[in-house]
Amino acid sequence: MIVLLGFAVGMMVGLTGIGGGAVMTPLLILFVGVRPVIAVGTD
Repeated sequence: MIVLLGFAVGMMVGLTGIGGGAVMTPLLILFVGVRPVIAVGTD
């Protein structure tokens, strides 16, 4: 699941130019269940 999220975020970042952390951190917290401290630290 994390690989698919990473691919989707990478495509979105490549097409729009927004920062990947702004998208990946909430996805990790909401859909993967990663604790916020860990999600921000690995971002």
